[in-house]
Amino acid sequence: MECGKFPELLRSQSSVLRAELYIRLLYSVLVDADYLDTQRHFDPDLAAARTSKPLDASDLLDRLLRHVAGLSQGSSDSEVSRVRQQVLHACLRAADERPGFFSLTVPTGGGKTLSSMAFALKHAQQHQLRRIIYVLPYLNIIEQNAEVLRDALGPDLVLEHHSLADGLSVEQATASSRTGRGADQEPVETPSHRLAAENWDAPVIVTTTVQFFESCLAHRPARCRKLHRVPRSVVILDECQTLPPGLLEPILSVLQTLVEDYRTTVIFCTATQPAFRRRPALPIGVPPEKLREIAPDPRRLFRSMRRVEVRWPQPGESWSWEQVVTELANQKQALCIVNLRAHATELFTLLRAKSSDDVFHLSTNMCPAH
Repeated sequence: MECGKFPELLRSQSSVLRAELYIRLLYSVLVDADYLDTQRHFDPDLAAARTSKPLDASDLLDRLLRHVAGLSQGSSDSEVSRVRQQVLHACLRAADERPGFFSLTVPTGGGKTLSSMAFALKHAQQHQLRRIIYVLPYLNIIEQNAEVLRDALGPDLVLEHHSLADGLSVEQATASSRTGRGADQEPVETPSHRLAAENWDAPVIVTTTVQFFESCLAHRPARCRKLHRVPRSVVILDECQTLPPGLLEPILSVLQTLVEDYRTTVIFCTATQPAFRRRPALPIGVPPEKLREIAPDPRRLFRSMRRVEVRWPQPGESWSWEQVVTELANQKQALCIVNLRAHATELFTLLRAKSSDDVFHLSTNMCPAH
């Protein structure tokens, strides 16, 4: 967008929202330049540790496809494998389309992570986009997905940025990198990764929904500093059904502005696609004709991947904890989900006393260290 067009943005309410993002982008550029210039002046050694790596989409796509081919060779010729291949090929075909909004509706286990990344890389290659931003809602899955992408693309090209990756300052990371270990004896990021996380100067970024939208909408300089890296990117919103309904208006507004004014592509990626299309109840939604589905016949994919039979209790039927424990103990493998943490603890205690097999208890009282 040209600076001379700025006054035109103030002529309607929707344009005011576009003007707001325009101002934020200018502010982001200014703040980042100020931080970088100050660092070069006061700490030239630390500034020299910055290593800017542009996105080489062609090379990364080749790496990814070789990685997927290797995984396919080691898997059986099953329906799941065939579905994953269909999804991957559909993503590669759709990548030639113009930038904009896409949805990828694929059942769990259908290979969304690698297929959506294949789409993003080929799409970036075709349209000269600058980076891939992979956005996830939960910390307990972001590290897993980041590891999958590092295995496919290389450890030095994927920047993982979230609160659990923010535990050390740049200086601490620099010191601990000399030994390769942190205080808890876990490997830590290199100083260049820590520096890249400050302004998202990396070809592939894996981050949380909170980090991403705070970078777009927050008022703090350190948050806004990353915003100017988002235009001309491919943004993959994985598990997008978790976006908070009460915040959909600003979220969809900023996404549409990024798409319409800044050549950004957004992919809504999930097994349970939310209703983000524009309708009377959601006037800020994406126009239906502008949201393109990538997956070939999602209903057929779900039928092919169906692995669960649901049996509802009879009217008036109820089970005691002892009955639940007996049923679980008779299974070769089982997962039991209950409403309350206290119930989970009670059930775990009863099952542990009854079964000699491995029994695991998980709850939100625990953190990734467990």
